[in-house]
Amino acid sequence: MNLFKNNFDLINIIINKSKKMFSNIIFKKVLFFVIITLIFGLAYRQAPIYQSNQHTKFLHGLAKADYGYLKNDWLSRTVDPLPEFSFLVFLTAKFLNEYFFYFIMLSF
Repeated sequence: MNLFKNNFDLINIIINKSKKMFSNIIFKKVLFFVIITLIFGLAYRQAPIYQSNQHTKFLHGLAKADYGYLKNDWLSRTVDPLPEFSFLVFLTAKFLNEYFFYFIMLSF
């Protein structure tokens, strides 16, 4: 007795089983990645803004955005070593909230 009517039945069964198997494997990998990311995020603390020497990197962008009296500071009138970063800081300080600096810090 022929178990399959033709070869197409066998191919369809193989394809359906492999779809279920691969979707289950992908789900497990994504779930593992999310769990590891959460554990890392809880274990590794994000440093506050302007800690260490970050104030030197934010200075030029904040001075261009008229933040406080930084435009009068002697260091803000020196050559900008990071013009792209200063431009992002300027846009953020001028048009967005200060909390968006964390996203800029993650991009560099």
